[in-house]
Amino acid sequence: TPPAVYSPASLPRDMTWERTKHSSGGLVSLIRSLLNLNSPNDNRRKYLDEMSELNTDNYLTRCGDLLLKEVKARHTKGLLVPLSGGVDSSVASAICRLSKIPTTLVTIIDDTHMRKEDIDDAKSVAWLLNMPHKIVDASKQYNSLEEDIPTIKIHTMMGIRRALVYSIAEKENLTVVSCGTKSELHAGLFCMNNLLGEILPISHLYKTQVYQLAESLAAHGLLPEGMANKPSHCG
Repeated sequence: TPPAVYSPASLPRDMTWERTKHSSGGLVSLIRSLLNLNSPNDNRRKYLDEMSELNTDNYLTRCGDLLLKEVKARHTKGLLVPLSGGVDSSVASAICRLSKIPTTLVTIIDDTHMRKEDIDDAKSVAWLLNMPHKIVDASKQYNSLEEDIPTIKIHTMMGIRRALVYSIAEKENLTVVSCGTKSELHAGLFCMNNLLGEILPISHLYKTQVYQLAESLAAHGLLPEGMANKPSHCG
C-alpha cells in the first residue's frame, strides 16, 4: 500500500499553511513602478504577480501528489534528496517530509568545496525534519582525480557527487529528487548539482517563491530560522 500524502486540510490547526509576505514584495513593487504597469492585461504584470505570489496550500497538495505518482510509477521504495545545506535542497527535503513518502537525505562533502556552514545547515535540516541523513566524505576520491587532472576542479567534484548519489539511490531503490528552480532553469544560472535528479518538485517555482516557502516552513519549525535569508552558493 503506498504511503499516505499530507494535504493541507489534514494538517493540525497550528500547522495551517498561510501565504507569507516575503521581502521580495518590495522589490517587485519597485520593478512594477519602474515599468509603469498600469494595464491589468499587461503580460509583464502577470509575470511579476506570478513571481511574488505563492498559493502554499495548492502547491503542497499538487507537489505531494506528484511525488507519490512518480514513486509509484518507478516502483521505488521512496525518495533521495541530495542535501547541500542550501535553501533549494532544504525546501525540497521539507516537501518530501510533508508528503510522508520515505525519504533519505544525502550530503556529499569534501575538504575543498563544501563549506562548514553548509554541512552544519544540512545536519540541522535533517534533525528538524527527523529524516535519515547520510554524510559521505568524497575527499579521497576527489583528491586522487585532482592529482591526475588538476584543471577540471569543481566539475570533478560534481561528477563524483552525481556518481555517489545515483549509486546510493540504485542500491536502496530510491528516486532522486532534483532541486532546480524555475529561475535557474529559465535563466541558465544554476549549479549543475541542482540538475541532479529524476523528479523536479520545485522546478516551477521562482527563486523568490522558494525563499517564501522556506520562510513559511521555518515558521512552522521545519527549517532553520535563517534558511529563508541564506544566499545561494554553488559549492
